[in-house]
Amino acid sequence: MLFPPEDDQPSPGTPYGLQKWLVEQYAALYARLYKLETVCLRYFNVYGPRDNPRSSYAGVISIFLKCMIEGARPEVFDDGLQTRDYIYVKDVAEVNALALTSDEPSLIGNPMNVGTGKECSVLEVRSLIAEQLNCSTDFTFGQSRIGDTRRSCADVSLLSESLGFIPEYTLRKGLRLSIESVRDTV
Repeated sequence: MLFPPEDDQPSPGTPYGLQKWLVEQYAALYARLYKLETVCLRYFNVYGPRDNPRSSYAGVISIFLKCMIEGARPEVFDDGLQTRDYIYVKDVAEVNALALTSDEPSLIGNPMNVGTGKECSVLEVRSLIAEQLNCSTDFTFGQSRIGDTRRSCADVSLLSESLGFIPEYTLRKGLRLSIESVRDTV
């Protein structure tokens, strides 16, 4: 499932999603009322160096890296077939710079999906990490979590058309760089 284009009206199914949607509404309101130039960037699954695997906000990639580097078995929630759109942190930094310096009037007060437009399952991520670490792919299954999305993939049409952005980092390349970073913190 491709995440809806930015102009689709979402129906948030979690308190977290509702809060994010409300922030977008505030930004649009301030743009209309006070001519404040705002752009809401909807980050998908950002990963990369400095993603602390011990943080309560850690993403699945840094958690898997930590476990697998330490020789532990990572826990995969649900069946592991849920997908995410993983984007490397340096690509996100590039989007931030492009959005900040853009003169594109259609962006003001509007949200923009920031992802790669490619989805990858949790099990595929685990396999890619194991391949790069040359380690076991053993894992345990955990229960599904309330509010987890089954499939998530950004519609990046607006991102590429308005800002001309094309991701520089593939998941494989970003994982290699992340492995180097996590090895230093584990």
